[in-house]
Amino acid sequence: MAGFGTPPVSPLPVVGVDIGPIWAGKVNAAVSELQAIVTPKIGPAQIDLGVDGDLRHGPRTVRLGASYGRPANGNPAMAPVGEYWIADGASTDVMFAFALADNERLLEVSVFGEVVVATGWAMNAYAYNLLLGGFTSLGGAGRTSSNTPGISKLTITGLTTTIASPTTYMARWFSGAAGNRCRGVEYRYDRIATP
Repeated sequence: MAGFGTPPVSPLPVVGVDIGPIWAGKVNAAVSELQAIVTPKIGPAQIDLGVDGDLRHGPRTVRLGASYGRPANGNPAMAPVGEYWIADGASTDVMFAFALADNERLLEVSVFGEVVVATGWAMNAYAYNLLLGGFTSLGGAGRTSSNTPGISKLTITGLTTTIASPTTYMARWFSGAAGNRCRGVEYRYDRIATP
């Protein structure tokens, strides 16, 4: 019971000694005491089970390093230990797929990139229907970095996309110039619905 405060003190029933109403009374007393200790520690903010027992939760963030991405256009080089992709041209793209389940809700998508030359890079997030094909842009137009050399994070916020089969979701980094770098992505999601 570490972290739960006072340990339970109600005596448990003894096999072969306590029978009938005495057994039931001791079990009920022990369960009530345990619930009184545990319930305040496990509130809706941590665990929320739907009527079907499906776990719902608040926002969670997942970060994927550059090595999780795959070139979608061009032939970018991977840095020696996988910390970033290096663009081989102005039209180099790297795509990152998100591991999301049905009824999770995509809230925010970010891409980490680096301007090495004086030309910015860009990003966008997409939904892709596996049966119908074709990409749909999420959150309107993508985002574009400044032209100032350095590392930055671009984010598309305000998404309310509830995941449903057969659609997958991803982010795409657009190099803008040879030498620019893609360092990885981050996405936030929650689970509000039950199947």
